[in-house]
Amino acid sequence: MGEVAQEVNFFGDSPIHDHDHERPTMIKTPEQQLITIKESSCSVTGTFSGGGGGGGLIINGGSSSEYDHVLGGGIFDDQIEDDWLPITESRNGNIISVVFHLLCSGIGFQALSLPVAFVTLGWIWGIICLSLAFSWQLYTIWILVYLSEPVTGTGTRHSRYLRLAIAAFGPKPGKLIGIFPVMYLSGGSCVMLINTAGANMERLFTIIVSGGDGDATTTCEVKTLPGVVWFLMFACMAILIAQLPNLNSIAKVSMIGSITAVGSCTIWALSIKNDDWLPITESRNGNIISVVFHLLCSGIGFQALSLPVAFVTLGWIWGIICLSLAFSWQLYTTWILVHLSEPVTEGGTRHSRYLSLAIAAFGPKLGKLLGIFPVMYLSGGSCVMLIITAGANMKRLFAIIVCGSAGDTTSCEVAKSLSGGVWFLMFTCVAILIAQLPNLNSIAKVSMIGSITAVGSCTLIWVLSIKNGRPDHLSYRSLKIQRSDHMDKFGDIFNAIGIILLAFRGHNLVLEIQGTLPSNGKNPPSKTMWRGVTISYLIIAMTIFPLAICGFWAYGNKVTADGGLLSAFRQVHGHNTSRLALGTMYLLVLINSLSSFPIYAMPTFDKLEFKYVSAKRRRCPKRVRVGLRLFFGGLTFFIAVAFPFLGSLAPLIGGITLPLTYVYPCFMYISIRKPGWNGGMWLLNLGLGCLGTILSVVLVVAAVCNLANKGLHANFFRP
Repeated sequence: MGEVAQEVNFFGDSPIHDHDHERPTMIKTPEQQLITIKESSCSVTGTFSGGGGGGGLIINGGSSSEYDHVLGGGIFDDQIEDDWLPITESRNGNIISVVFHLLCSGIGFQALSLPVAFVTLGWIWGIICLSLAFSWQLYTIWILVYLSEPVTGTGTRHSRYLRLAIAAFGPKPGKLIGIFPVMYLSGGSCVMLINTAGANMERLFTIIVSGGDGDATTTCEVKTLPGVVWFLMFACMAILIAQLPNLNSIAKVSMIGSITAVGSCTIWALSIKNDDWLPITESRNGNIISVVFHLLCSGIGFQALSLPVAFVTLGWIWGIICLSLAFSWQLYTTWILVHLSEPVTEGGTRHSRYLSLAIAAFGPKLGKLLGIFPVMYLSGGSCVMLIITAGANMKRLFAIIVCGSAGDTTSCEVAKSLSGGVWFLMFTCVAILIAQLPNLNSIAKVSMIGSITAVGSCTLIWVLSIKNGRPDHLSYRSLKIQRSDHMDKFGDIFNAIGIILLAFRGHNLVLEIQGTLPSNGKNPPSKTMWRGVTISYLIIAMTIFPLAICGFWAYGNKVTADGGLLSAFRQVHGHNTSRLALGTMYLLVLINSLSSFPIYAMPTFDKLEFKYVSAKRRRCPKRVRVGLRLFFGGLTFFIAVAFPFLGSLAPLIGGITLPLTYVYPCFMYISIRKPGWNGGMWLLNLGLGCLGTILSVVLVVAAVCNLANKGLHANFFRP
C-alpha cells in the first residue's frame, strides 16, 4: 500500500514552504519524514502514515509535553540540544578537571565563618555538628552522582540538577521546587562574591599602598573610592574570565581557584595566634578584683625602697615635684595602653600583649626592634633582680631568726657558711615551683598575696621609721651635690630622676593583665580594666608617696642606693627594734618577691610556648610547659650568679627600657588613633614622646658617666 507524507500547517498565517532556510532531513523509516519547526513562522509540520486508517501525527519539537521524546527522533533530541549549551558542549573532562571543579566550587568564603558557629556550640558540639553535616552532604552527593545516569540503557542522562528534579517530581513540582534554589545558588552566589571580593580588593589595596593592616577607614586614598567602584572592578574582571565558552574550558580557571581556596584557608589557619593555647590568654575569666591584685603586685616592688635616695639629691620640693610628674605621666600612658588594646573597628584585633600593640603601631620590623628588648628585659631581667635582692634578704632573715642579730650576716656564722649562690638557688626553686601555675589568670591568688605583702611591707617600714624617730645629727643635704665637678652634678641629678622614673613599673604587663578579661559588646574589657587601674593606682599612690617622703624625713642622706630603706632602717633602728618586727618586715619583702616572680616571668613563658605552638601547631603539653619553665628558672639563676652586680647596671639598662613606659605609648596613640594634626592630643603625645626620648638618652649618658667616675665592681660568679 502506498504511503503519502503530507505536511500539515497548524498556523494559517505561516507559509507552507520556506526556501530561505535549509531544512535538515532525517528519515528514520520510509513511513516517517522530518517535521520542521521554523523560527520565522513558528509552524509545526507533521507526517501522517496512511493505511488501515491507523495513521498518527508525530510531533517532535520544543513543546514541554511529556510525549516530546516518545515517538521518533528529531533535530531537538536531548543529545543534539546538549551539544549547543555551555554545560555539556564539551564532554572531554577527566578526573583531574572534576577534582578542580569540585574544589573550586566546594571551598568558598562561607568556610571562614565556621568558627562563629563554634563560639555558640563550643568545641564538642561544634565538631560533632560539622562532622555530621559533612557526612550528610557527602551522602547526598553520592545520590546525585548515581541518579544522573540513565536507569535503563536507553534512558536519559541528566546533566543538570533541574532536569533531575523534573524527572523525579514531574514537570510542575520539579520546576517549582528546583528553579529558585538553583538560580539563587548560581546568581546569588555571584552577587555575594562581588560584595565580599570588592571589600577584599579595598583591603588589599590598603595593605599594598599604605602599608597598613587592611583597615580602609584609616587610609585617605582608599576612603575616596566608594564601594561600588571596587564592586565594578571585580565584576568586570570576573565577566572577562567568564567569556570562556563552556564548563570544560574553565578547568584551568578552576585549578587556580582550587589551589587558592586551599592555600588561603591553610594560610589563614596557620596564621592564627592560638591565644587559647598560650598562658597569658588561656583563661579570660578575670574580673576587676584580679586586675587590681595583678596591678598592685607588679606595680609596687623593691625599686620603691630606693625613692628616698632620689630625694637626697633633688631635695624636698624637686623630689616631690618629680615624683608627682612621673606618677601622672605613667598613669596617662597606662590609660593609653588600656584603650589602645581594644580593636579600632568591629572585627579588629584585640591586643593582649605589649609587643603585639607595638607591631600594630610601628609595623612588624620597627615594632619588634623597639619592643622585644624592653619587654624581655622587664620580664627576665626583673626576675634576675628579684633573685639577687631576695637571695640577700633571705640571708638576712635567716640571720635574724637563727642568730638573733639585726640582719647583720657578718656576725652570724651559720649564715656566713652558706654562699650567696645557695640563697639564690633556694629562692629560685621556690619561685619556679609557684610559677608552675598554668596561666596568668590562675596566679590571681598569688598576686593577691603579693599585693598585700607589698603594701604591708612598705607601710610597715615608714610607720616604724616615724615611730622610732630620726637619729641625731641627721642631714638632708647631699654631700655629692656640693662638689664642684659639673659632670658629677649632672650625673647625680639625672640618676636621681632615673630612680624616680624607674620606680614605677608594670607597663609591660598592663595589656597582658587586660588580656585575662572576657570580651563582650555590652561591657568591653577596657572599662573594667580602667576601673581596676584607678583603684590600684590610688593604693599605689597612698603607698609610694608616704614611703618616699617619710623615708627621707627619717633617714635623710643616710639612705644609700645599695640597700635603700631596708638597709637604712636596719643600720639606724635595727638595735632598738624587736626581732619580730624586723623579721616580719623582711618576711613580707621576701614573700612579695616570690609572688612577683611568676607575673613578671609570664611574658617570657608566653613567648617560649608561642614558639612551640607555632612549630607544632598544637597546645603545649604539660611536661613541655614544665620543662620550659624550669629552663627559664635555670637561666635566670645562672645570670644572677654570673652577674651579681647587675643592680649597679640598673640605671643604664633602665634608661634604655624607659621608653616602653613613657615614650612608646604616646607615639602608639598618634600612629593608631591618628588625632587631628596640631590638635590637643596630637601635641600632648608628641611632646611627651619627644621629652621621654630625650630623658632616656640623658639617663643613659648619666649612667655611663656615673660608672666611669665610680667604676664597676664586677664580681663575676661571686655573689
